[in-house]
Amino acid sequence: MLQTKLRRLDASQRSGLGVRLVLGGLLVLVVGIWFAHYSNFPATERANLNTEDVVGSVAGDLVDVGDGEMRVLKVTPVPEAGSDEISVDVIVDVDYFGWVPRGCLVGNNSSLVSTNPIIGVTGAEWCIPWFTVGHIVALIGSQMIVGGLAIALILGRKMTWALAAFAAFLAFFELVIWLGTVPSEWLNLAQGPLAWTEQSIAFPRENHPRWIATGWKWLMLNNDISISWGVIKDFISVNLNLGFLTTIMVFSWKIQDWGKPLEDEPPAETPLSPYGRPLVKAVD
Repeated sequence: MLQTKLRRLDASQRSGLGVRLVLGGLLVLVVGIWFAHYSNFPATERANLNTEDVVGSVAGDLVDVGDGEMRVLKVTPVPEAGSDEISVDVIVDVDYFGWVPRGCLVGNNSSLVSTNPIIGVTGAEWCIPWFTVGHIVALIGSQMIVGGLAIALILGRKMTWALAAFAAFLAFFELVIWLGTVPSEWLNLAQGPLAWTEQSIAFPRENHPRWIATGWKWLMLNNDISISWGVIKDFISVNLNLGFLTTIMVFSWKIQDWGKPLEDEPPAETPLSPYGRPLVKAVD
């Protein structure tokens, strides 16, 4: 098992492995935070312009949005008759790192309405944003750092008050992440970009095949019962917390084995010669 292999490492091997994990985790964490920051910039924004200034403009043209700042039109503006002002979408430019993807990794926007009854909310906007990828990468980096610190500074060392306090800090840090930050970010994602609300019906839907609707009604004893995305959001949230709490309890139980003596390794088999006799090293 992993814990047996780690415990069989000597002090220098554990320190080297821990340092590599910490340094690698710091790199992954920085990349995740950097990506989440720049991918969180909006791809477009609304600008209110004078109708006369955009007459004849098409998508891709530069327009002055005020104070001499030039922006690129995302779509061709269509002024309303008799209106002196028009609201248009302009592309947001980001210096140096404008190539970082923004907006939706998967989903739709105002110009693309989802009709998928399984993934999205029919007739509404939904999105899995790119910055979620940055959050996941940063989470992986944080776990690499915690694991590296535990291996380098705690594993195989005689427990002291200072070391116990540091181990307690790492445990508290993990509890904050898995019981606080991760569930909170899940709710932010579900209630925000995913638009999983009580008003958005997940199942059954009008565009489901007839056999699905019939089977669902039979399963519900001929009652009209529907499930909203808000219910699914809460179901996932509850099970996230239960899953993390169960994992913590199992880990706390199994980590007690780390203080027990290691079993003796089985002796290595002596290689045999083609004639069936044990091979021995020559002595000078």
